[in-house]
Amino acid sequence: MANICLTFAFCLLPFAMLFAASQAAAPAPSTLPDMSLLDQESKFEREKTDYLQQNILDKILGPGKAVVIVDVEMALESRASEMGMQKKKE
Repeated sequence: MANICLTFAFCLLPFAMLFAASQAAAPAPSTLPDMSLLDQESKFEREKTDYLQQNILDKILGPGKAVVIVDVEMALESRASEMGMQKKKE
């Protein structure tokens, strides 16, 4: 039974990663990584862990038969763009 659970968990891993990526909210823009980014990571990890545990693993394998671990690493991205008025040549 342990081999089946382990195999099943590895089969779910790509799904969990895709699901987490599709549900990721864009972090608030900031110049320095701060505690709010770490708080967002922790909150996102808890939410996804609870969701996957309760709605997938516990329903399929039964409560207490498998454990999901979600590891999230968020990064800040910034993009610069310039807008300017172009002069028309006459």
